[in-house]
Amino acid sequence: MDVYFRSYFFKFRPFVFGAILNWIGSLLAFHVFDYGNTLLTVAAVTLFGYFLPGYLLHLEVKQKKNG
Repeated sequence: MDVYFRSYFFKFRPFVFGAILNWIGSLLAFHVFDYGNTLLTVAAVTLFGYFLPGYLLHLEVKQKKNG
């Protein structure tokens, strides 16, 4: 939920995709996978759902600052 609300605050599209990915990953981890695959799913969702949009936002701010 946090990433989804943050996407509207910052008006930054990768946060929306990250939020959707977090929801899909949580549903998969909870309903489909066993324990070992759940840990891998949570790690992948964290990487692509939080860190990737945050890094893209960092690059955008850095580009606006230098440009």
